Amino acid sequence: MKENQEALEEPLSFHITSKADITVMVCRLKEGEERIQETVYGISEKGIVQDIRLAQKAVVSDCIGTNIWITGKEFLLNMIQEAAAYSHSDIEKDIFQKNLGRYKLAAWEYKGYLWKINSLCDYFKANMDILQPGARHELFYSYGPVYTKMTDEIPARYGNSAYGSHSLIADGCIIEGQVENCILFRGVTIGKGAVVKNSILMNNTKVGENAILNYIITDKQVHLSEGRTLVGCIEQPAYVRKGSRI
Repeated sequence: MKENQEALEEPLSFHITSKADITVMVCRLKEGEERIQETVYGISEKGIVQDIRLAQKAVVSDCIGTNIWITGKEFLLNMIQEAAAYSHSDIEKDIFQKNLGRYKLAAWEYKGYLWKINSLCDYFKANMDILQPGARHELFYSYGPVYTKMTDEIPARYGNSAYGSHSLIADGCIIEGQVENCILFRGVTIGKGAVVKNSILMNNTKVGENAILNYIITDKQVHLSEGRTLVGCIEQPAYVRKGSRI
């Protein structure tokens, strides 16, 4: 926990020093990054928010919101009560933007590893990025341990015809086919002759023999029958809902 506390000390110290009512944590888009439907913040050299633009196409060097804010308890309660009285529901649109001259908003730039997930495509790309060792290390080890519920199973089992490369394969999986550039949750079964590429398969997904999957996201307990072919693309991965049988 010490590492996590230290990670919050810098933005908290900035919030106190700036004497802001609210500090918005933002990230600046890097070279090659481009996002749509984002909140873009205009920030002064002293870190004070001067402009807020909603639903924007954000490009390199733009500062976008991370949906993380720092404020005091009493100020937060008063802000919530006022928002409820006027049926306001969107914190950036109804509170920040409309009260920019009334509240003092500061912005603190986060420069570490971050993915903001607004869509299925964002979810897919963020997960695929974890296949890169550098991204995985920065996310899971740079700021202290990530704690989660333990549901360990037996190690993954690979058959004689199995092939796997550049993938994260959880315990409890049974691999008889081919897996490339994938993330497999616990208890996934890949049948003989099946080829699964660029996909995310959640708990207890079963892929039948000779099936072909590419750019697919399955929810839990999905069953894909023998010989089935499902193909999406990187900008629009196909999603199979929980418990489906195809």
